[in-house]
Amino acid sequence: STLAWVGAHGEQRINRKIPRFVTLHRPQSLLPGWGHVTAFDVEADGLLVAFTDGVDECHYGTPRTSVRGRHRADLFREVGPDPRGFAERLARLAHHLSARFVHLSSEQVFDGARPPYFPTDPTTPLNLYGRQKAESEERVHAAAPESAVTLRLPLLNGNALSGRRSLHERLFTQWASGQPARLFSDEIRQPAGADNVAEVVVELCERTDLNGIHHWAGAEPVSRYHLGRRILKRFGLPEDLVVASVRSEVPGGTDRPANLSLDLSSLAGILKTPVESLEDQIRRLKVPAPHRDWFHAQP
Repeated sequence: STLAWVGAHGEQRINRKIPRFVTLHRPQSLLPGWGHVTAFDVEADGLLVAFTDGVDECHYGTPRTSVRGRHRADLFREVGPDPRGFAERLARLAHHLSARFVHLSSEQVFDGARPPYFPTDPTTPLNLYGRQKAESEERVHAAAPESAVTLRLPLLNGNALSGRRSLHERLFTQWASGQPARLFSDEIRQPAGADNVAEVVVELCERTDLNGIHHWAGAEPVSRYHLGRRILKRFGLPEDLVVASVRSEVPGGTDRPANLSLDLSSLAGILKTPVESLEDQIRRLKVPAPHRDWFHAQP
């Protein structure tokens, strides 16, 4: 889901560089102007391939992509049984065509015990999601060592097209139902803005000298609790809508990574896109459309 969201922010940025861009994602959430492809006809010139860990979406684009409705069912038959294998096959395709391959991974490949994490640190995932990401990284870079770049990403801030997917939008859903949000004060993340990440992805498509694994995040590590309070302040909402909690209070909570702060030195200051402050990320958050009536009814 990360790439579908980042892609939504990045579609116009990508289309400024690449005449034709197609996203592959869940058919029930197909966005206007976006399509599905699988049995695609490709030429090397201008090819862009980007893929997450293969949960359910990837991006593929070329100025001369063939997109037809008959490809849709084929795609999900192809991806469904072995999504990480599909990522590997896309990487092999990119390698064969000398095309750029951008693979989006996650902070979740680490256990959170020894931050900050560098791209060269060994992966130590605690959950299935993290293990899938780590395995996909290995398979992609084995298949396309000279053309693939992996970008490990943190928790993202931003405004989803549905108004229901991002952190602040899910908080609004909870608040509108009359429930305060209990957020961990002992779980540290380093959030980034989805549109800032989209700029980085586009820039990496052009920076073919930057291969291997890299990290990108915002400038400020913060607990989930304090992030929630910053969001409350942004919208002028009552402070009692966010309540501090700790991981030990939740079944299985101590199995969650404690601190996933990331070292950004392999890209920060090298890319034109700047590392973004948390303040700037939160300033751009909007009241989610599904909850505008609730928001405007607040005293």
